Amino acid sequence: MGEEMPYTTQLTRALSYYKKHGTRKQQAEIGLYLGRSYVEDKEYEDAMKAYIPALEMALRAKDYNQAGYICSYMGDLYLFEAMPLFAAEKYIEAGKNFKKAGNKRSYAFALRDVGKSYSFVDSINIALVYLQKADTIVTSLGNTDDMAYIYNGLGNIYSMLDSFDLAEKYYLMSIKSDSIDNAPNYLALSEIYAKKGNLFDARLYLQKSSTFFTKNGDTSIERLYDFYELEKITGNTSLSLSYLEQYVLAIDSIITLRTQMDVIKAEKKYNHQRVLVKNMQLNTNKQHMIILVVVLITICLLLIVIYQLIVKRKNIKIVRQREALTQKDIHLLKLSVDLKEQKTKLDQLSVKLSENAELLDLQKSYTEQMTVYEAKKAEMICLNNELVKLKKEKLQLSTIAKRLKKLSDKVIPGADASLLSDKDWKLIQETVDSIYYPVYSTFLRMNIDFTSTELHYCYLVFFDLDTNSVAILMNIAPDSVMKGYQRLRLKLGITGGKMELYTYLTNLL
Repeated sequence: MGEEMPYTTQLTRALSYYKKHGTRKQQAEIGLYLGRSYVEDKEYEDAMKAYIPALEMALRAKDYNQAGYICSYMGDLYLFEAMPLFAAEKYIEAGKNFKKAGNKRSYAFALRDVGKSYSFVDSINIALVYLQKADTIVTSLGNTDDMAYIYNGLGNIYSMLDSFDLAEKYYLMSIKSDSIDNAPNYLALSEIYAKKGNLFDARLYLQKSSTFFTKNGDTSIERLYDFYELEKITGNTSLSLSYLEQYVLAIDSIITLRTQMDVIKAEKKYNHQRVLVKNMQLNTNKQHMIILVVVLITICLLLIVIYQLIVKRKNIKIVRQREALTQKDIHLLKLSVDLKEQKTKLDQLSVKLSENAELLDLQKSYTEQMTVYEAKKAEMICLNNELVKLKKEKLQLSTIAKRLKKLSDKVIPGADASLLSDKDWKLIQETVDSIYYPVYSTFLRMNIDFTSTELHYCYLVFFDLDTNSVAILMNIAPDSVMKGYQRLRLKLGITGGKMELYTYLTNLL
C-alpha cells in the first residue's frame, strides 16, 4: 500500500476495544490491519494468528469483501514463507468471497494470484487456466491498467512454457494498454529475444526499458544483469564485467538501504514504546492513588462496624443460632466422612468387577487399530508402486528417452567419444529432474559427493537401460559400465546385491 501501518500495540488496544464495543465488521477490519502490522515487523506467526480470527469475524458478519482481502493477505504470507500451494488455496478462497461480494476486479486479481502461486511449483498449465479466467473478467470491465497487469502475467506464463510468440504478443498488448509502467514489459521482451537468439532486438528492447520510469524496484537491477548477460554473449568482456559490477553494487545498496530502514523503523518503534510505557506508568500511579483512597475508606467503615458490634454486644439469640449451626456443621462433616468411606469401598468393588471386561476391550481395540494400520500401510505401498510406474512411463515417453533408445540400438564404427553431446546431457538432467526430484540437490543433502561421470551414470539409471546400451552411449566397454555402477552402489550404501540400482534411485526420489 506504500503507507506505514500503525504499531501493533496501538492496533492490539483498538482490537480489544472493538471486541467489547464494536461490531464484527469492525473487529475484522482491525484484525486485518493488525496482521499487516505484524508482517511489517516480520512477526509472521503473530500475523497469521491475527488474520484467522479476523477472517472468522468477517464471514460471521457476511462481509465477504473484507473476507476476500483477509484471505489475499494470508495468501501473500504463505507465499513469503515459500508455501505456494497453501497460498493458492487462500487466493481461491479470496476469489470466492470477492465473487459473493460482487467485487469483480478483486476476483480477477485473486485468480491472477492463484495462477502466480501455481507457477512457483511449475504447474504452469494450471496457472495459465487461472490467468485466462482473470483476463476474461478484466477485459469485460474495460480498465486498461488492470488489463496491462493481466497481459503481463500471461506473457510471463507463456514465457515459462517456452511459447515465445504468445509471450511476445501479450507483452506488446500490455505495453499498448499501459502508458506509464512499461519498463518490465520491455525487459521481458528483451529476455525473450535473447532466448530466441535475436540479439539485436534483445539489445533494442533492453535499451528501451532503460528509458521508462518504473514502480517495480527489481526491474532496474534485473536490467543490469541482462546487460551483463547480453554483453557476455556478444563477447564484450570489459563492458560485461562493468555491468556485473554495477549489478552487484546495486544489490549491496538495496541490502544497505533495507538495513538502514529497519534501524530507523526500530528506533521509531522504540520511541513509541517508551512514550507508551511512560503513559502506562502515569496511569498506574493514578490507579495506585485511587486504590489507596478506597482502602482507607474501607478501613474506616470496618472500624465503624466493629465499634457498633462492640457497643451493642452479641445478641443471645445470635449466639444460640451459631451454636446450632456449629452442631449441624459437625454432623454434616461426620456424614461427609462416612460417605467418602462408602464411596471408596464401592470404587474398589467396581474396579474388581470391571477389570476383566476392560482387558477384553483393550485387546479388541488394539486388534482393530492394528488391522487399520496394516490396511493403511498396504495402501501406501500400493500407491507408491503406482507412482513409480507412472513416472517411468512419463520418462519413457519423453523426447530424450526416445533419442537414447535410438542411439543405443546400433554401434557406430570409428566413434572415439561419447554419442551424447553436452546438449543431450543437459536435456537428460532437466527431464529426470522435472519428473523425479532434482538428483544433484538430493545427493548434496545426503552429503554424497559424485564426480560428473558418476552423475551421468546416475541419470542414465533412470532410463532403465541395459549395460550394453549404456556402454554404446558412453563409448566405453561394458566392464567399465559395471565398475561405474559398482562405485555408485558403494557410495549410496547399497550392499549385498539385494536391491537394484534402478529400484533404489526411483524410490529415493
